[in-house]
Amino acid sequence: MAEMITARMRSAHSRFEKLLGAEDIKGKTVKISGSLQYPQAPIQSQKRWLLNYKARKDIAMNLVFNLVTQQYSVANTLTAKEAKADSSSMKAMAILTMVFPPGTSIASVFSLDFISSAKWTDYVAITLPLTNCHGDVYSESIKSKTAMYGEKRVWAH
Repeated sequence: MAEMITARMRSAHSRFEKLLGAEDIKGKTVKISGSLQYPQAPIQSQKRWLLNYKARKDIAMNLVFNLVTQQYSVANTLTAKEAKADSSSMKAMAILTMVFPPGTSIASVFSLDFISSAKWTDYVAITLPLTNCHGDVYSESIKSKTAMYGEKRVWAH
């Protein structure tokens, strides 16, 4: 702003000198012209300093932004590792829920009063194929989810 003001003042003074023509009022117009040119250099110097400080501030802000982004990245990586560990626990629970319900269902049927002649071999003969069928249905559902969503993982959510 100050640079613009001094430039306008110099412009106005040069127009004034042209109006006066060759007559110089006791050398005063020369002194005024020099006085108007003097502040120009310090103003430009201050402008360079301000631009330099602005650039340094921008560099510092970028540094802070990058450091914060790195911290978020580390936190997200840790969260992903914890989620993967939780995922493996969930896989184990899914396998257990796939294995135990058929046997539990058949055991509850065999515990009924009107089925008193059942032997443990009958229980195994019915439970193993039923568990195998249950596992096949589970693995097919995983394959269909993988094919549907294009995931390369075996264990889809």
